[in-house]
Amino acid sequence: MFNKFNLNSRLEKALTTLALSTPTAVQEKAIPLAMEGKDLFITSATGTGKTLAYVLPLLHRLLETSKPGSGLQALIILPTRELATQIHKTIQQVASFTFFQSLLVTGGEGLKEQAAKLRKNPEIVIGTPGRLVEHWKKQQFELNNLKILVLDETDRILDMGFGDDVNTLIENCPASKQTLLLSATKGNNALQALIESLLQSPINIHLEASTKANANIAQQIIFADNVAHKERLIEWLLAHERYQKVIIFTNTRNQADLLSKTFTATQIKHAVLHSEKTAEERKQTISRLHQKHITILIATDVAARGLDIEGIDLVINFDLPRTTDEYIHRIGRTGRMDNKGVAISLIDAANWKTLTKIEHHLKHTLEKRTIDSLTSKFQGFTDDKTTFDKSSNKPIKNKVKTKPTKETKPPSKSKGQASTLVSTDGFAPLKRKK
Repeated sequence: MFNKFNLNSRLEKALTTLALSTPTAVQEKAIPLAMEGKDLFITSATGTGKTLAYVLPLLHRLLETSKPGSGLQALIILPTRELATQIHKTIQQVASFTFFQSLLVTGGEGLKEQAAKLRKNPEIVIGTPGRLVEHWKKQQFELNNLKILVLDETDRILDMGFGDDVNTLIENCPASKQTLLLSATKGNNALQALIESLLQSPINIHLEASTKANANIAQQIIFADNVAHKERLIEWLLAHERYQKVIIFTNTRNQADLLSKTFTATQIKHAVLHSEKTAEERKQTISRLHQKHITILIATDVAARGLDIEGIDLVINFDLPRTTDEYIHRIGRTGRMDNKGVAISLIDAANWKTLTKIEHHLKHTLEKRTIDSLTSKFQGFTDDKTTFDKSSNKPIKNKVKTKPTKETKPPSKSKGQASTLVSTDGFAPLKRKK
């Protein structure tokens, strides 16, 4: 129970109002250490409750050490405006019985309006790197008295190219601050370098993103021949699957818009979310989803991280994501906080290799599913496919067996030489679209 942490009574009252009583595994480990002022590096899969793992101790420390009206005390940096908006809402809810003021500072909104609010010296600022640096350079806020710095989705912040902006802010924070870094993955060398330079005697809290973390998500694949075939599969799934809300992910804005046009032509009510939408359009789309005015969202990876929309029980990958991390984050929009969910990926020949890599990293073979009326000609390649033994979870390499020949001869340059128009697996080589 949360009351075992001896949180400030104002926070306990807010948790009771929100009907929150039992902490998650990451909250169990992180909250007591963060309350002591320790620097932490927390890695945990999406949907495991990382937000409250830092929001609760942050507010507790401010209640114990600061007074309302004392200026900026805590800065929370996030990669996207959608995630920043969500965290701001959570802080407003949990801090509802305190006198601390929080402010959201992201791109796509008026600079002058934000500057006016910053001059009122809120104690907590939540924002995206670019817009925060823009205001800081104009001296709209100071970092001299900052007590707590939080970088949430740090791996994503670096992947999106915000490293320089983040460093600008970090370099102007006091050395005595407490720093909390949160990430869904352990990240690459850039993240490790940031940890070494920023955190002081950090404590690492790492919860493995294993198949157990997604045990409540049924992960399936359906083979497809081409984009048109995928569109028919999507329409069938939307007509026959049971769901409250669904997110359909594409890899590009162009594909999201093309799929949207198809839905409009077939009168499927939906919304689209990608980076070319204005801040107001994106805000309205998420609001409509929350209020169930729409139940179908087509989105690029701008929506893959951090969005916590209640009732999403189906995720469809129209395009398979390029990395395992993005796959995990996408399917993590469903099956959150012990709820059940389904994640379906449409697989064609172009992304077969990516699928094998994802399965290898997950140490899990995704369930193959067939829709009888829409069975594809493509059923995967069989020359190099990795599966996993259910008992040991170790990879098993399955290769096509060939009959041994009595004699091996060097390839001949005669007319009998193999045609370059056919690849070794028997399929014509894929050609780039012009």
